Amino acid sequence: MLKTTLIRRGECVSKDNSLPSIGRVALSCILSCALVAPMASPVLADTIDDLRKEEEAARDAAAAAEQRADDAKKQQVALEGEVKKAQQQLQLLGQQAEIAENELITITNKLNETIAHIEELEQQIQQTQEELEKEKQELSNIVSDTYKNGRPTLLSVALNATSFDDLLSRIQYANKVAEYETSVVDRVKELEARLQKEKAEKEEQKALEEQQQAEKQQALAEAEAAVAAVESYQAQLSAEIQQKIAEADTAMRTAAAESAKADAAKAKRLAEEEARRKAEEEARRKAEEEARRKAEEERQRAIEDQARQNGFTGDSTTSSSSSDSGSSSDDSSDGGYTRASGDVNSFVAAAYSIIGSGYSWSGYSWSGDPSSSVFTCSGVVDYALGLPPRSNSPGTLYDQVGSRMVYDTSQLQYGDLVFYACLGQSPGHVGIYVGNGQILDSIPNGGVAIRDVNYMAPMGGGPIF
Repeated sequence: MLKTTLIRRGECVSKDNSLPSIGRVALSCILSCALVAPMASPVLADTIDDLRKEEEAARDAAAAAEQRADDAKKQQVALEGEVKKAQQQLQLLGQQAEIAENELITITNKLNETIAHIEELEQQIQQTQEELEKEKQELSNIVSDTYKNGRPTLLSVALNATSFDDLLSRIQYANKVAEYETSVVDRVKELEARLQKEKAEKEEQKALEEQQQAEKQQALAEAEAAVAAVESYQAQLSAEIQQKIAEADTAMRTAAAESAKADAAKAKRLAEEEARRKAEEEARRKAEEEARRKAEEERQRAIEDQARQNGFTGDSTTSSSSSDSGSSSDDSSDGGYTRASGDVNSFVAAAYSIIGSGYSWSGYSWSGDPSSSVFTCSGVVDYALGLPPRSNSPGTLYDQVGSRMVYDTSQLQYGDLVFYACLGQSPGHVGIYVGNGQILDSIPNGGVAIRDVNYMAPMGGGPIF
């Protein structure tokens, strides 16, 4: 039975000088691999904590801004209710003012008609007075003739008659003269009295209508003043509503900016965590490979030592071959492509710095502040690469990736470009993969932000470095 193999100073021997067990050496290799501590990532834990705190602070600021926007909108709704009431009141007052104006127009027209009628009556009275003067003149002439010649008596009429028919004629004439005198006086007096009466009535009507006109003018003035007051109040409310709308818009913009800031902090934190995880995995893989290599060397030395002790020298090419094989494995590259990680980190960091910028249909314009800057999708890549605007299109970037293109999103690496068919072009859109199934790009009505890699169907992606 084989004894336990002892390992001293890198040598493997047995107590009874028997051949060491290959299984035990393999077990030693496994134990060595298991005892290798994983290498820590250069990313410090406090960096991720800082990003988490930054994200939480941005979330709180966004929530506070959203609350301000909500308060401003509630105040806006209340003011709009007041405006609606003011509009209803203004409509009522406007109707009252319209009625007062119509009544004023009506009474003014009636007053003008009354004044015209009075003027007409005054002309008629003037004409009647002239006719009266004429009739008085005729009466005066008759009285004068009567005074000079004497009024003819019935006896004189009878004595002067030449015949009975002449007597009758003279009597009829005398009666007609008397009737005429009476009728002239009565008619003139009656006409004058009627006109004077009608004029007096019209004067009373005029006075009444003038009083009504003054009252209607006062009512109209009061209605117009009320309308003006409500219009002024409504204008004030409208100004306050515009102010609240502006406040709500500002708050919503602030909330959107803070939310984008929080998303950026989260994405950076997740990217840092992803980078740390990959670094730890890489360190662990290299430690395991180193442990396996050392275990293999120990195994080969143990075999050679045992062979020498047994007086047997065999071909040592196996160990050499194995060692060469290990070296060949270490020197191999990932499909002939070595990623420039430092460049990738700077590239992605530059892209993160413009999150929150707006969208542009062409190139980019960077002012130093995302709130006043715009980027197209390829403009994001150009800026992150330190190139001037319009240096690339999605198509030229696609060509630069070339044979390194992968078509499974699970194979995308941090900093890879991701391409999409869009606007009738293949590719017509490009974004930057930032890990955790997310990309950073710029789209209409969304600007520069972090989005899910599958928000559109990707054509493929790959490294540009």
